[in-house]
Amino acid sequence: MTDYQVRTWRAWHHHITLTIMALHYMLEQKIVHDEHIPLLSCPDIKFFLAMNLPRKASSEQQVWELIVKRHELRQKDLDRYRLK
Repeated sequence: MTDYQVRTWRAWHHHITLTIMALHYMLEQKIVHDEHIPLLSCPDIKFFLAMNLPRKASSEQQVWELIVKRHELRQKDLDRYRLK
């Protein structure tokens, strides 16, 4: 925060408000999907939004299936390094 520069208090309040809203959304998604997608991360949520908002994917379920596949690959990498 020490390097963050704004010209007015209003700009700072807008930035902080949007940051808090984004963090709240990410935390909410992590809690909602924790049982089915325990490795859900901020990049996954960003990927979900990138695929879902412009409607690049045909359905929300398709996006979650892609994220689950990414997690399976990530878990394989984690398991591979744990075994060494």
